[in-house]
Amino acid sequence: MRRALTILAASTLLLSACAQPPVSATAGPSTAPASPVTAGTLFAKGCLQQLPSFSGTPAALSTEPVTQRESSGTYYHNSQNLSLKVVQTSEGPYCSVVFGTTGNSDQVINAFGTAASQAAPGLQANLILDFVPGPDNTTYYNARVNAQ
Repeated sequence: MRRALTILAASTLLLSACAQPPVSATAGPSTAPASPVTAGTLFAKGCLQQLPSFSGTPAALSTEPVTQRESSGTYYHNSQNLSLKVVQTSEGPYCSVVFGTTGNSDQVINAFGTAASQAAPGLQANLILDFVPGPDNTTYYNARVNAQ
């Protein structure tokens, strides 16, 4: 019985290492405002918890409602105006989430930060958070963390 459990555990680890979200040539952003809590949670799971290389990002997002765009590698939320991408640069990789939502910026930033902190408790990382107003009372937020 012990041997069967060991094999099952090993096969489960192997499957989770190979897991990744679906890929589509047409994946793109939704027009529905993003939840800052959802954005913060995805940022923590896909970026913060995958530091420093972000190599675990596909597996981390495999159970989330996202689809990866084939041509860009960007992960788009299936029903919210929210995307996440790992970018490789000559200075090292970074991971970024962009989301569009309405509402008070202070409340949005607070909800995003609280959700990210709860999803990655105890993790310390320097991140950059910018936002710009867009059309239709939508504000676009971008949170980014560089490999450390």
